[in-house]
Amino acid sequence: MSLSPNFKKSVDGIAKVGRQNKRFEIFLNLTYKCPLRCTYCYVDYNRAPPMTQEQVDYVIEKLLIEPKKTDIKLVTFFGGEPALEMDIIENTLDKYSHVEKIKNVHFGIITSFSVNQDRLLKLQKKYPKLEIAISFDVDMKERVFINKKQFDLLGVAKKKFDIDLEKMKENKNNIFFNKVITGQETDLFGDLKWLHDTYRDYKLFYSLSFTKTPKFPFHPEGRIEEGWYKYLNYIFSKYLTNEVVFLPMLVLQYLDRYWKQKKNTATSGCGLGGEYFIDSNGTVSPCSISHHRTDLMLYHEGKFLDNNEHFQELEDSYWNNPTCQKCEYKGFCPGGCMVFRYTENNDYNIPNEGQCILMEEIFKAYDRFLNERTEKEITELTFILAKDLQKYHSYCHHDDEHIDLQAIYN
Repeated sequence: MSLSPNFKKSVDGIAKVGRQNKRFEIFLNLTYKCPLRCTYCYVDYNRAPPMTQEQVDYVIEKLLIEPKKTDIKLVTFFGGEPALEMDIIENTLDKYSHVEKIKNVHFGIITSFSVNQDRLLKLQKKYPKLEIAISFDVDMKERVFINKKQFDLLGVAKKKFDIDLEKMKENKNNIFFNKVITGQETDLFGDLKWLHDTYRDYKLFYSLSFTKTPKFPFHPEGRIEEGWYKYLNYIFSKYLTNEVVFLPMLVLQYLDRYWKQKKNTATSGCGLGGEYFIDSNGTVSPCSISHHRTDLMLYHEGKFLDNNEHFQELEDSYWNNPTCQKCEYKGFCPGGCMVFRYTENNDYNIPNEGQCILMEEIFKAYDRFLNERTEKEITELTFILAKDLQKYHSYCHHDDEHIDLQAIYN
């Protein structure tokens, strides 16, 4: 099968646009198909056919191999459920993982872990730098297969895991659970404690993020604040006693934002422009949410879409609106998702109500936690923040070709 002119034009466009940024990540939408039908999922399963090996090769050759210097730090297999396309993933790593020119580029996959678990783990043993991010969702009852059978990743219902933690422990290097905090959790602290204890017992990392598209109303007011506050106490007590010397980057980033907000030195933004998503049709967009909006795409059907005005308005609108300007949490809150603002309100200058409430509750949790610390503890936290953020910087920017998550915490 030959490559379509549209696909080539789109990839060539990324090569030109991408180098205007410092470093960026490529997300290959291998397929929009998925064996699950999670109730909260926004994916259009029939949006485009699966990518071919030829298309994946063209992306890597054009963006990583041909340039004198690559600006790409990570290539992620995305979906849908990308693990449905294991042949392509395996072939790609076999072909490119040993290429000297791109030795510092990592490959990754974001997966539900609902299919091909053994093949993924076997592949990561072969290529330890392969990052496997396993989605850890808000409510496992919402994760069901097409036949309506529950995919009970953590054994919530039947006390039996659909994953083998002991088997995963053998890999451990760059395999981690990815938890998005939405505000809809019924037991936020319970979820986060399970993740932290799993790291302690199995050395399986986890990453956290706050949802970019929070839905309001949340569960009873203060529940997120209380859950995050208890979590902060729990993880820092483990860290300071050397029981568990691991702190997720999100915890440190927002600790840093808390202190910078107090000094009025925090910055806005959601990282727009640091990622490029591409599918088999040659559609290119700057994030997973805008991938479903034609007016925010960079390339569509091989045509460059002049959306510069949109993106400039995005960049200018994080805080430059009456609501954010007068908000006491401005600075701690980076502004939320501009695409979601526009989708919900048809206006970049109207912040999402759920984002405002979520950030307020997280701020109050940090405020309570830090106000209860002694001067000595604050000094120690300042040292931990600087030291561990530097570790993450080395990992995320791949300063060392051999670095992995285990390496930075050992």
